[in-house]
Amino acid sequence: MACRDEASPTAAVPHGRTTELSTPSSDGGGGGRGGGARPPAAAASASYQFSDFRIVKKIGSGASSTVFHVMHISTGFEMAMKCYFRSQFGACDSMSRQISDEIDLHASLAHPNIIGLFGWFTDDVGNVFLVLELARCGDVFDLLDSCVESPARSLGLSEAHAAHSVIRPLAAAVAHMHARGIMHRDIKAENVLLTDDKLSVKLADFGFAIDYRRNKTVARLGTLGYMVGRCKSSRVAKHTPPGGPFGGEQVETM
Repeated sequence: MACRDEASPTAAVPHGRTTELSTPSSDGGGGGRGGGARPPAAAASASYQFSDFRIVKKIGSGASSTVFHVMHISTGFEMAMKCYFRSQFGACDSMSRQISDEIDLHASLAHPNIIGLFGWFTDDVGNVFLVLELARCGDVFDLLDSCVESPARSLGLSEAHAAHSVIRPLAAAVAHMHARGIMHRDIKAENVLLTDDKLSVKLADFGFAIDYRRNKTVARLGTLGYMVGRCKSSRVAKHTPPGGPFGGEQVETM
């Protein structure tokens, strides 16, 4: 599967003043982490504002966030930017806490198969922006779909190839998380991203992640299509729109 880089119309995104920021740090304290390509020092500025970036295209969106392919204007370094717009989540305290937890937990992880979080900031109207490693080649769902549509483009994805190139690194990323008490809770093909044509996979989207050493897991969260049968058949007390960017569904059971 060749990496796609088609253009799309520029989306309207507010250009706000930076009011809060964190950037990568070597010790993991309050900064972005991850095992991907690091931005040059000039792109890891301590004074980000949205006008420092140019939108290349929209990658995708969900009920609570939108993700863009962006370029840091002064360096030309390309990244992804996950945008939580205040107009989408309003003054919801639980959503604000969820975003804060997502940042804290993602920033605490450093693994070659977890998408890099380079930094984050807010603007003067309360929008939250996460600056992330860019995965240029889509996700594993796209890859599987292309294999079905055109076997010749499947990169020879045999069972052995999939086990070595996808399952093994994904399992390593999950083991890294669990060793630190972090549960992802929405692992699916759409959240396993591809950074190049060599099937370098990275686990992404920590919108539902939780530190189970500090918090009790009282809700069953995730995407219904990927849940085991006993979760689907449980009595559903609340079914809300996705908390993650691309279709995760929050399901609370009694």
